[in-house]
Amino acid sequence: MAIWFVIAGLIIVGSVVLSQYAHRQVQRGDWRFAHLIFAPRLLIHGVVVAAGIRMSFDQPIVGIPLTLGALILLGMYVRAGIAISRGVRVGKTPDEVAGEILERSIEPLALYATLALVGCFLAVIGLIVFAVAERMG
Repeated sequence: MAIWFVIAGLIIVGSVVLSQYAHRQVQRGDWRFAHLIFAPRLLIHGVVVAAGIRMSFDQPIVGIPLTLGALILLGMYVRAGIAISRGVRVGKTPDEVAGEILERSIEPLALYATLALVGCFLAVIGLIVFAVAERMG
């Protein structure tokens, strides 16, 4: 089991390094790397999907919603990355490219925040119900 944590950690660290490299290339004016800015999000959500699928066998109440949420966010990030790679052209200024990246990443981030808030709210409700059930008997 520990090997999976090591592999997941290496994937996350490698994807962040790749994203930072792509970000520096975009700042230098090489717009071909703009779509790689989304690489960490894609890889991290891939790891979360894999963990959710694995967890679904042992604890389906937690694993299935985790997997579905990660798949939804993964799809949104893929869509945003494709739109950015299509929208970034050689003739655009750095401000236009930054605006394009920001515009495309707002929707997945808003959904991510919403899912996090709803998940935390449901976790608190579940803990309250569990505490009341334990108290009552």
